[in-house]
Amino acid sequence: MSLGPSQAWEQGDWSIRFVQGVSTQEKTEITQALQGALTPANRILEAHSRVKRFYKVPSKEACFFIKLRQFHSWPRRLGRSFRPTKEERELANYQLLGSMGIPCPRVLASARLKKGSLTRASGLVTLFLEETKPLKERLLGPEGPFLLEPLAGFLGLLRNAGIVHRDLHWGNILSGSSGQGFPLYLVDPLHVRLIDGPQDRDFAMSMAWFLGFMIREGAKKSWWALWPERWFPLAFAALGGRKNCS
Repeated sequence: MSLGPSQAWEQGDWSIRFVQGVSTQEKTEITQALQGALTPANRILEAHSRVKRFYKVPSKEACFFIKLRQFHSWPRRLGRSFRPTKEERELANYQLLGSMGIPCPRVLASARLKKGSLTRASGLVTLFLEETKPLKERLLGPEGPFLLEPLAGFLGLLRNAGIVHRDLHWGNILSGSSGQGFPLYLVDPLHVRLIDGPQDRDFAMSMAWFLGFMIREGAKKSWWALWPERWFPLAFAALGGRKNCS
């Protein structure tokens, strides 16, 4: 899904590029959200010394999730003006995940806040997934035991699709509620790529990182003790002759 010039709207300082299929109503609401709704009242998280901010903005039929990254120094503003921002790369990777059948939020647009030729901030707009929480919150709670099978199936889905997330941890997977059947969604796909052939070991490394992160962050031993039985075969089994996908 390419983003052609006809899908770029210049709205004041915001340069917005919409994914193909975004409706006129959604374009209007996203533009209004970027221009006037990035307020403390809609902010749900702030990270990295106020460089990254996250917003939940209501719209007519749903809510938008907006990730905003600010560039405070002029060298960073200048550098980002001439190469893709992380949010633009994430948008492309969300499109890749969607094309491979991997559950993830619906991506809508990327945006740049510009002053002259300099990029002051970049943004990514997706639909907000209601009733979801980071996987960590559910695993450490009373629902944790019910997530073993959904998680194993989800990681197997990534592997069978040839998807590697090189920063995979339980904060980059969202889980729906028990009433929804605990669906899982991959988010923050900046470091996503396709497996590069049968000898590619990045998936095994991403699994080791995922489990190590869980252990460090307080996962129960009953979870990580399943490494030899469940996670090791998933990580290291042959990739079935998958050819180069890049």
